[in-house]
Amino acid sequence: MICNSFRMRTFDTGANHELVLPNGKVVLVDPYFLECDFDPADVTGADYIILTHGHFDHDSHVGYFVEKFNAKVFCGAMVAEHIMKFHKVPFDNLFPVFPGSCFTMDDMKLEFWQAKHNESGKRTWDPDKDVSKTKFGIEGHQICDMWGSMESLDWMITTNNGFRIMMVSGRPVFNDTFIRCREKSPNVLLRQAGIRTPENSGQQVSVDEMARLLIRYGAQVIVPFHMDFLEKKIGMEAAMSYFEEVAKRVSELDPGAVFVYPEKNRWYSIGISVEKD
Repeated sequence: MICNSFRMRTFDTGANHELVLPNGKVVLVDPYFLECDFDPADVTGADYIILTHGHFDHDSHVGYFVEKFNAKVFCGAMVAEHIMKFHKVPFDNLFPVFPGSCFTMDDMKLEFWQAKHNESGKRTWDPDKDVSKTKFGIEGHQICDMWGSMESLDWMITTNNGFRIMMVSGRPVFNDTFIRCREKSPNVLLRQAGIRTPENSGQQVSVDEMARLLIRYGAQVIVPFHMDFLEKKIGMEAAMSYFEEVAKRVSELDPGAVFVYPEKNRWYSIGISVEKD
């Protein structure tokens, strides 16, 4: 028997996820489908959209889903005006978020905290660099991209049956995150797969370091995301081998935790199971 607390799938581009709550409401996270082998028209719905930050490879389809499903959009307060203008999000659909914000709705409770984006390749911002224009030919998104490098959010959904889903991204520079996890006890952790530090010259951390970081959050189920970056850098086979070793090491360090490397576009039902011995 299994108590299904929610369903989810990852599209393996950025932090792009679709979550379905027990009551059928749909939460999209960082909807970006430009480099994805999935048609956004096949997304089942979008009652809510959560943006971790304002980079174009995380927000490209916000306007599409707001227009199609009348989605409510939660994004950082500093980038909110620019997201609104670029994606033509109506005032009533936009909810600017500050670190520490909490929104309690009929469907869920949604909490946000401060995060820090990974280094973007340069130590200082180049005012003449327009990533979206250079990479995608998209005009007018430069200010969103700028704020996307500075303003980033972690979040947690608590479903009506008390199941807790937390997403953490970027660099683990705040111990507050781990203190919060001891207080909040997330059941599921969605954690950015790419962990780089200045000390290792931008290279991915070792298997042991990655596993030890993951178990610090104290979740029962750990699901990585943004694997596309690492797959492009070292190849898909090497990336999968790396995460297989991470999964083994997580089990050794914390036998009560399971590391799940998700197949892109595939649905997963996550909850509490009961089996006879």
